[in-house]
Amino acid sequence: MSRARNFVLNLSDELKEQLDSMIRKEAYGNSTAIADWLQQRGVKTSRTAVARYEQALKRKDGVLDMAGSFNATVKASVAGGELASLYQELGELEYKKSLLLERIRDLME
Repeated sequence: MSRARNFVLNLSDELKEQLDSMIRKEAYGNSTAIADWLQQRGVKTSRTAVARYEQALKRKDGVLDMAGSFNATVKASVAGGELASLYQELGELEYKKSLLLERIRDLME
């Protein structure tokens, strides 16, 4: 039973990324279909184990809305990587801003 409970630990990085993407696409709420999908790929798991992982991923992504709801769907699409890339872009812009401000200060002196 503990093998099904910790099935994620036995997944390849690629399969785990696919799993996380599928869970987010389903807005954290289709554990039966996802368990079937995993079993087709040779992963021994259960719907309950998948549901536990869905909830853990949902918390990790900061989604507090009910699984399958519109809000969870929208937030899941952001959590799938867009948010991280937006923060990275924002950091790059802040860095460029500081360089420009420094050049402006130099010109003003």
